[in-house]
Amino acid sequence: MDVTWHDLRRPESPIRQMLPPHLETLELYLSPIGHICTWIAEHSGDLKELKTVSLCSAFWEDLDSLAIAWMLRRLGPKVKHLSLPWHLLEVDLSHHTELRTLRISHFWFKPIADNPTEECFTAKGIEKTLLQLNSYQIRNIDFQVLTFQLTENELGLDWEKMWRILSRKCFAQLRSVTFGLSAYDKRLRLMLKRIWGGSRQTDSVHDARRHSKRSGRRLTRLQVDEVFL
Repeated sequence: MDVTWHDLRRPESPIRQMLPPHLETLELYLSPIGHICTWIAEHSGDLKELKTVSLCSAFWEDLDSLAIAWMLRRLGPKVKHLSLPWHLLEVDLSHHTELRTLRISHFWFKPIADNPTEECFTAKGIEKTLLQLNSYQIRNIDFQVLTFQLTENELGLDWEKMWRILSRKCFAQLRSVTFGLSAYDKRLRLMLKRIWGGSRQTDSVHDARRHSKRSGRRLTRLQVDEVFL
């Protein structure tokens, strides 16, 4: 089901609009979108069949980030497939407990962040994104690196740390972590195979879920700085 709203750049416009209850895919292109995201968050309960959220613009205004984060938090487990231009500092992925695919479409790699908002484009940012995920349904994670061809490990990944992160029980069903860089994609594919074997064991996922419920452990944005670092 496709729905097009007009004149949504005006903050008062959404009041006269309605969210279709059978909407499965939500794609937002325009900027600014803060007022739209706030409105969607307030009516998130109306979206009974939503599965996919795609934020397609790479030119958000700073104030939009908080509204985007609030909208995604309210949508939470409804989101099965999520595409972001980058992992916004305010966005907490731990709320998407049923997430199956994550795509970062504009990963402008930087060896060193010039400020905190750019950390998401560094190797440390990659680690934080992976650590924040806690969906036992996650299958595919895709970082689309937008930069010149990188030489071996110029991305700066700490492979021992990546092994420890990808060994977390929530990644038992993970099929791939890709960057669009053949050397890295191959190495990560082999790493996942060595960690989890050629086939995934469903029982291990159920066991991990039961353990998670008993222990109440959940990696949130406030904790990722303290784990594996």
